[in-house]
Amino acid sequence: MEGSFLKEVPVTNFRRGQAHVWTLRIDPDDNGIEQFREILSGQEKARLEKIAHERNRREYIAAHALTRLMLSHFSDVSAADWRFDAGDHGRPELTTRFRNLGLRFNISHTRGMVACAITKVDDIGVDVECQERPGRLADIAERKFSRPEIIFFASASEAERQKVFFSFWTLKESYIKAIGKGLVEPLDGFAFSLDPLGITFLRENGDADCWSFDLFKASADHLCAISLARPTCAPVEIIRRSLNWKDMAALTR
Repeated sequence: MEGSFLKEVPVTNFRRGQAHVWTLRIDPDDNGIEQFREILSGQEKARLEKIAHERNRREYIAAHALTRLMLSHFSDVSAADWRFDAGDHGRPELTTRFRNLGLRFNISHTRGMVACAITKVDDIGVDVECQERPGRLADIAERKFSRPEIIFFASASEAERQKVFFSFWTLKESYIKAIGKGLVEPLDGFAFSLDPLGITFLRENGDADCWSFDLFKASADHLCAISLARPTCAPVEIIRRSLNWKDMAALTR
């Protein structure tokens, strides 16, 4: 399900087994970003001051502001009041003070786009990638993909290879973020299929049926993937929203 920000599912209907993913496009001439730095924590502002590149600064503000506003949209906590801890591998989580809310989230940002995904109780990961990123895709695939993914990538037509590469890469990034291990988890230990969308575990006896995934174009240049654990193997609903700065400003009121 996707659409404009307004007229979305009421907050009171937010339940376990439902995930929301919001994406926000950042254009070079955007003037709406700086107003949102005020809701960042002192620690976040201190980290921001250490970021030298202007584009990276804008992405940082946008990603963290989006996360705070989104968490507040699904709770009664003010955006500036959220506090976070880092997990064993650096994944941000809500501090103990907010754990009773049951909210789980993950954020991602790349050139020109930020994304945040939120669910209740279960593990979730999101990744957004700019498909125009340069690089020798075949070499990266050979080093990072699992054997089934490498074979599928190599069999794709020249016109489709970039799309296939970033589909696999974005899905794999979202999965390792969902399990909280980041690149500590070997990327060749599991394989994604694209049609139908699913995962196969090659080294461990994971239960593929207890994961749900979504893959979609967040813009003409960006691809976004969601990985959501569902321990009871129950149905999952993933709801997408594409925001602009007007929508962000409305969330602060």
